[in-house]
Amino acid sequence: MDKKEKIVCKVDYRLNIPVLIFKFSEPYYDFMEVLEYEIVAGLNQEWMGKENIAVKLILSDSVITDQLTSREFIFSAYESDELRKQLLLQKSLSHQKIEEMVASVYENANKLLQ
Repeated sequence: MDKKEKIVCKVDYRLNIPVLIFKFSEPYYDFMEVLEYEIVAGLNQEWMGKENIAVKLILSDSVITDQLTSREFIFSAYESDELRKQLLLQKSLSHQKIEEMVASVYENANKLLQ
C-alpha cells in the first residue's frame, strides 16, 4: 500500500447497523466490514472508550508475502460518538434482528461500496 495512495475510511449507517467501508483508488480493492457490538466490545473495550476512535488497516502484499503495510484512520469526536451510540443501540436488539441487519448489508453490498 503506497503511502501516497488515497484510501478513504468511513462508516455507513444507511442500513441501521454501522458498516466500516474502505475505498481505494482502484474500486476492486474496496471492502467493508459490519460492526457488531458483541464483536467490537468483546475484542477491545478500550476502543469504545476513546474520545477519538482509531481504526488501523493492515494489508499484506500479495507478491511479497512477508511484507505488511498499515494505515491508521482516526475518527473525529463527533464520528466516534455516533459510532459508539450506534453500537450501543445493538445491545437492546435480539440476536436474530442483528443477523437480519447483517444479511441486509451483504444483500446491498454493491450499493454500499459505490
